[in-house]
Amino acid sequence: MLWMLGMGKHAMPSFLCIGTPSLAKFLRQPDHMMRVLSIRLCCQSTSAPREPYLELAEEIFQQAKNDIDYLICGVESGATITALANELRAKIPHIKVVGVEPHGSIIGDNTVVATPHSQNWKIEDLGNNFVPTVLEKGSVDKWVKVSDKAAFSTARQLIRDEGMLCGISSGAVVSAALDIAHKLSQHTTHTPRMVVVLNDTARNYSATLLSDEWLLENDLMDDLTAKKLEYLRSERYRAASVEDLQLPAAVTISPSAPLSQAFDLMLEREYSQLPVIHSSNKKLVGCISLASVKAHLEDGSAQGSDPVSRWMFHFGKQGKGEKYEVITPDTPLATLAKFFEKNSFAVITDEQRRWCLGVATKYDLISFLNRRNNLIAV
Repeated sequence: MLWMLGMGKHAMPSFLCIGTPSLAKFLRQPDHMMRVLSIRLCCQSTSAPREPYLELAEEIFQQAKNDIDYLICGVESGATITALANELRAKIPHIKVVGVEPHGSIIGDNTVVATPHSQNWKIEDLGNNFVPTVLEKGSVDKWVKVSDKAAFSTARQLIRDEGMLCGISSGAVVSAALDIAHKLSQHTTHTPRMVVVLNDTARNYSATLLSDEWLLENDLMDDLTAKKLEYLRSERYRAASVEDLQLPAAVTISPSAPLSQAFDLMLEREYSQLPVIHSSNKKLVGCISLASVKAHLEDGSAQGSDPVSRWMFHFGKQGKGEKYEVITPDTPLATLAKFFEKNSFAVITDEQRRWCLGVATKYDLISFLNRRNNLIAV
């Protein structure tokens, strides 16, 4: 989370509370011509009581001083946008209400009866594959569909540049607001006043929105951030490779060796795993884990006399959909660090996987960085 906030790289404002014009600086750019009057986290539930919406509508009205041009709100069940639209329009007749949903959602489509279909967007807590009954579509003047990439990248921008721990659907709503403001600036000299309602936080998105790797793998990170991230990675290791880790020679075991021998060897050397090499051609065929062996021995499913091959993980087996990633002495440490995000250790081999040259762990990578930093300090 601190990395997402740019800790040590950017001066971030504190998390802004209810009723604060927190996006004003972000949105008050020459081509946007707008100000945000109120940000508040809301939930959209068909069973939610009406009072919270009435309170929010009154808060917006008081802060805006009877002067709002646009209300921009994400839609899932339709409860929030319907209640706010009805309450605010009764006091501000000229207000335009904009509903935001993901590409693929059918809430705003011009159909009387929508046919349910599968959800094919990654934005959570926004959009639906049917038209909710609680939604009064007549209260919404305009619908805007937002792409997954725009939602995720805008949410990350809000976290990074504004220190606002917003979620994915909030990013979608702000993205829609920016698009509307940009288009308005090209056709009018009037400065519109907009209220943007953010309805989620980044708290529950550690594996998606807050994961650089997940965003890159799913092509949901904006190009500028992706290039910056790649630069930071290469700069951190400065073209160092696995060879620079200075790993000791690998301690291996044969598939035909008894399980008790592998267990004792791992305990003696304090290893969490051992590479398994073929007894005749010395080729790497798999690995065996201390935790796995210990568990099988304790529950009685394995015996010390069992061959290692019975309980090892076979690198050569197909059909599991996992591609073996070859790590050699020439592999960049930046690549190894990425490999460690999903794996606890790496077996170092030659390109053809004929020889097992060593085993690298996250600890080896951390030790290398510490040694390098100490040299720089001296």
